[in-house]
Amino acid sequence: MLARNLAQKEDIDVVGIAFNGLEAIKNIEKIKPDIIVMDIDLPMMNGFQSAKRIMREHPTPILFVSSTWDVRAVKVALQRMDYRTLAVVEKPMGEGEGNFFKQMNDLISHVRLLSQIKLAI
Repeated sequence: MLARNLAQKEDIDVVGIAFNGLEAIKNIEKIKPDIIVMDIDLPMMNGFQSAKRIMREHPTPILFVSSTWDVRAVKVALQRMDYRTLAVVEKPMGEGEGNFFKQMNDLISHVRLLSQIKLAI
């Protein structure tokens, strides 16, 4: 659902989809995305673990999405793990849900902004 909504924007190309953290790490080197949108809750390797490896091996801006929306707790966790380049937004739950369009617009704005950041290796 997120990929479909992002791909509808003319200035955003969805270049890959991974269904778990390990798959994301494997695909990053060949895809070389400008930004990664990643759920915190992933099978096999959670978003925090995946992000740590990605930032070490292939520094790429990462936008976390989270359905367990306690932004302060997530930001504290990111700071404790020394993730200086990441942002977090509330994960849009579904097109029929109350705040979907606001949440999707926030996600799209963050994708556009973070995709402009180039990280040094």
